[in-house]
Amino acid sequence: MTKRLQTMDWIEEQAKALEEMAVTITAEFSGLPAETVDYKPDANTWSINECFDHLIQSNREYYTLFDALHDGTYRRGALSRIPLLSRGLGRLVARVVSPDYKGRSRTSHQLYPRQPRYGRNLADDLVEENQVLIAHIRRCGQYDLGRVVTSPINGLVAYSLGDCIRILVDHEARHLGQARSVKAGLSKV
Repeated sequence: MTKRLQTMDWIEEQAKALEEMAVTITAEFSGLPAETVDYKPDANTWSINECFDHLIQSNREYYTLFDALHDGTYRRGALSRIPLLSRGLGRLVARVVSPDYKGRSRTSHQLYPRQPRYGRNLADDLVEENQVLIAHIRRCGQYDLGRVVTSPINGLVAYSLGDCIRILVDHEARHLGQARSVKAGLSKV
């Protein structure tokens, strides 16, 4: 199998993972009332809506990177060219956003949920946003996934385009798991 076909297969796996999560989000969360998805188990735990708002915001941050790659104007940030620093931070981000990571992690202030109560369910908004992200990811099949890109969230962080895509998919899986935990806890309230 050629490297190009392997790349396309891997890209399609990532897109399908996001599509499957979108189906799960619709099935498990779309019909829930606003007061349920706005419920916070405690002050330090995000509500279902806060998880979804965070994912919507963070995914949108990557669209400018993908658009610049697609239109040929992408330029890597200067600080991300410090290899030990930027690649080390990139590996740390990949580990922390993994669904298997058990520790708590801090997010960039620009990606904190915008409000404590939304008054409506954001599940369908996230599913719609996923379709945009999936389209961007599928277009990345034409690029070298080893190409180093700078995180649009933190200019000190760099990783390969493949790692960038994997981080986005893992990040969504992590917060979907978090939303499921909040939902499971509702039955005990």
